[in-house]
Amino acid sequence: MRMPLFATALVSVLTLPAIADPVLLDDQFELPPGFHIYRAAEPQLTGGSYELALDGQARLLVAEGTSIRRLDDKDGDGVYDSFETIASGPELSGRGPQGLLVYEDRLYAVAGDGVQLYSGYGTEGPLRHERRLGAQFNTGGDHAAHTVLRGLDGYVYLVTGDGGGTGGRRHITESSSPRLEERNASVFRFSPDGRHWECVASGGRNPPSLGMNYLGEFFSFDSDMEFHVDVPFYRPVRLNHWASGSDLGWQQVGAYPPWYIDCLPGVLDVGRGSPNWGVFYEHTQFPERYRNAFIVCDYRWKSATSGRYATSGRLVTFHLKRAGATWKAKLTELARARPGAQDAQGRDVNFGLVDVTVAPDGSLLVTDHSQGVWRIFYDASQTPTVPPLNVIPSEENASLLDQLLTLPQPAEEWSRTRESLLRQEIGPELRAGLMRASLDAGRPTASRLRAIRLLAPEFRALPARFLVQLATQSVPEVRGQAAWLLGLRGEAAESNTLVELLSDPDPFVRRRSAEALARLDVPATGIVTELTDDEDPYVRYAAMTTLSHRPTAEFFEQAMSSNSPQTLMRVLVAAHLRKERAPGDQSRALIHRLLQQQLSPSDQLNLLRVLSLYRGEVNSDKVTADRVREFLLGRMLADEPELNRRLRWEQARLLGEYKASSAFPLLVKWLVDSEDHVEQFHYATALAELPVLSQGWDADARTLLTGWLISTQTGWFAEYAG
Repeated sequence: MRMPLFATALVSVLTLPAIADPVLLDDQFELPPGFHIYRAAEPQLTGGSYELALDGQARLLVAEGTSIRRLDDKDGDGVYDSFETIASGPELSGRGPQGLLVYEDRLYAVAGDGVQLYSGYGTEGPLRHERRLGAQFNTGGDHAAHTVLRGLDGYVYLVTGDGGGTGGRRHITESSSPRLEERNASVFRFSPDGRHWECVASGGRNPPSLGMNYLGEFFSFDSDMEFHVDVPFYRPVRLNHWASGSDLGWQQVGAYPPWYIDCLPGVLDVGRGSPNWGVFYEHTQFPERYRNAFIVCDYRWKSATSGRYATSGRLVTFHLKRAGATWKAKLTELARARPGAQDAQGRDVNFGLVDVTVAPDGSLLVTDHSQGVWRIFYDASQTPTVPPLNVIPSEENASLLDQLLTLPQPAEEWSRTRESLLRQEIGPELRAGLMRASLDAGRPTASRLRAIRLLAPEFRALPARFLVQLATQSVPEVRGQAAWLLGLRGEAAESNTLVELLSDPDPFVRRRSAEALARLDVPATGIVTELTDDEDPYVRYAAMTTLSHRPTAEFFEQAMSSNSPQTLMRVLVAAHLRKERAPGDQSRALIHRLLQQQLSPSDQLNLLRVLSLYRGEVNSDKVTADRVREFLLGRMLADEPELNRRLRWEQARLLGEYKASSAFPLLVKWLVDSEDHVEQFHYATALAELPVLSQGWDADARTLLTGWLISTQTGWFAEYAG
């Protein structure tokens, strides 16, 4: 049986007369078998919108210029035929809001000078603009502030691009902020009233999308820089995992490579593209492989040379699976216009995709900001039927609690509205029922996690005993959610449970526990310091960032007695992140100990980054500086070719940074031997850092370099014009 969004809607939907289906354009698109597409709204209705959102009654909101429109399908045929303007004014200035969220009676819009709050959405009267929430953001631009969504915890989350106006603690108000400072593209968490702000993670380039999965983990499809193609600091388009407290390494010119110890790599490198908005699919209409997948718009790609758009857009899907403390992903293509595609009116199909959202029936609504809104649905039958938009599927004979635990797309406002009605029907015993369901080992894991998700907005009021019980369950995802909730509560008295979870056999739980402890003002640095040597790199990273929330003296002294290279390096990085480095002699003592050890190739790679961060302390002592240069001139080899390439790459960089003039012959040899233009660029940059005509510039190497420069008349080095 299919259950309507509201009881009153059931009457109107079911009494509508049968009408002809919209015109399917499947032959104009590349779609997987069983998928169908048609135009659901003309561009004159959407006004070139960048943003889509559905309200509690599943009415479609679009952002147009300095206004917000609400579209209506009056005849119920699955095609929108009218609109009304529900908000307009100078606070929506720019190219139109790039983030819209209806949350109970509030509407959040990312426009004007930041995040705008409107009230009165649930009433018949006009919306009231209340105020801007938090500090100012840049909006409207391609790289400005973007998506807002409702988190599992009832807070609101925002992602901004590298042009959003972030920096320092400009927007952060809370000492519990997982990131000590915001920079470049960042993810923020703020209370619904907009008074309390944290930075969850930072260091992206320009991710318009912010996706949240069933565990409350955040992901973005992040942009490259097309004009950095074929230079050493190019970072490809990639799927990023915004682990709490993380930095993703974007630095514009000189962007960090993904192997740096002080940043996290992407989940999946894609190559070229132009990422836009996306959504996690938590519905049931599409086949099983799409459940809990991240579906994202990839706008028309830009040429690396001209900057002009070179391709049409496409809709892509990231199929995610947990891998240790993080995730791995596989990319498939869901929709792309065929060359020369035309719509039912004979107009060329641009398919420059911007935003996507999930309708109550499980179909997708996708906006092309110049061509309106497309709808994609799945029907594997020989005679596909366009399903009603506003009908939520539900099991007729299921209990009210089970209906609540299986509501599709729970992050959407139309689903939350149905959830609210079910909550009222169940009554005051709901919390106890949800707690029992979350602890019931006989239930499917998905059902238990949904019960925890429904309890999460009450995180402050949940009984402490219940959270301790969650932390002892056999399912690691359940234990991980317990750690997350304990962190949100921030109660120092509950830290013992988190400390115990730091020793959990599952790395996901260990990471979540370390991230949670960063929010608590407790000196749990002993076991956290030990965790910097964890077998999982994401756990090591989480432990390192958690240490950065504690006074350096608290963890540095303990690290002095450790023999673990990872621990020694990560406490140095934690002090750097905290901007509270230990005295120079203490830092140099750890560096000397690292230089004396037989390091694995991966540890050598990490040490090269640490030596870059601590160049000032190293160069202030001649003995240490000489020892570092001796190390940098040593032979660094790994059995794995890619690791070997990374080692040489960083070795060359550091030889330049440390002005190791005796490395001149070595760098010249690497330059001349390389056939890769990007490597040549990198080696030439390192050579340019060496003191000019110093003692190390021997005659044979100078002759070799001069001959190479003269003979190299093709490729990058010969393109002097432009």
